Amino acid sequence: MIVRDIEIIRVNIPVSKSLTLARIQPFVNTAEDVIKRTIGAAQYALLDAYERDDTNAYYDAVLKFIDASVCNLAYFVGFDMLNAIFSDQGIHRIETEAGDKKALFQRQELNIKDTLKITAYRNIDFALAYMETSPMAFAEWVDSPEYTLSKRNFINSTDEFQKYFDINESRILFSKLRLYQQYAEDFDIIAGIGSAYYNELKSQISAGTLSPENAAFLPYLQKAVANLSIGYAGQKFNFMLDDMGFRNSEHSNNTDNMRERKGDVDVTNSITMQTMELGKRYLNTSISFLKNNLTDYPTYANSDAYSSESLDRTSGTEKIIMI
Repeated sequence: MIVRDIEIIRVNIPVSKSLTLARIQPFVNTAEDVIKRTIGAAQYALLDAYERDDTNAYYDAVLKFIDASVCNLAYFVGFDMLNAIFSDQGIHRIETEAGDKKALFQRQELNIKDTLKITAYRNIDFALAYMETSPMAFAEWVDSPEYTLSKRNFINSTDEFQKYFDINESRILFSKLRLYQQYAEDFDIIAGIGSAYYNELKSQISAGTLSPENAAFLPYLQKAVANLSIGYAGQKFNFMLDDMGFRNSEHSNNTDNMRERKGDVDVTNSITMQTMELGKRYLNTSISFLKNNLTDYPTYANSDAYSSESLDRTSGTEKIIMI
């Protein structure tokens, strides 16, 4: 366990002196599972085994962010359970006998939970950002599928994605969007530019050897990929799939909140449609760029994807004709 000392929790959360590690440990374990999935099991194991009195400046720096994340996330996860007691008579809310202590108002509970969650995930982002600047110190992470800068897509960093769609500079969100990037690349980009030119671009990106011509074209394609990725993600981010099936990712027994969630779904549908449409328009612009500069892109010019009649110009708006 990375957070294995009660003093680490006290540094990051204003807890009482009577708190014991055993009380919060089940929720610390859950929080650290999130860290493990984010940085990979191998890198997590090294950080877990690291003794804090050793001299590794890189580990010391990143652990400050991870400590803060784990502590805040543990309290977020355990918020309701920590206010309950399990006995042979059932489950009861813990009530203090001291007259100077009162239960929180609901708005206070909601605000505290929001603060815990936001602080936890921001610190995960800070940890990832730091690790990106010092990859030599985190080789196991770099070699893992969780590496945030792996060159497997047309957009390969949070900073690149942020240029074309605002994701609040979140590396966690960018990692989640990788899957939907792949959807866009598999189903839209290959069909638009052809597999031969697609493979040429991927090969050069992976090797870090983009030709000047391909470097000039790539931003056009990235605009399409970013918006199509958001479109494919769409409502999927509002739901989770587990052994109980599909469930809303946020639960509430409050009917007013449920009505608000329904409104959120309507907004999500609208944004999804807008981003898919915008992504398709950007893809058509990319294809037009290739067609107007064929001599610079022989792989595309010689591919089955290229056809001088593949654009419909009758409506004034270029679009791909799917047959």
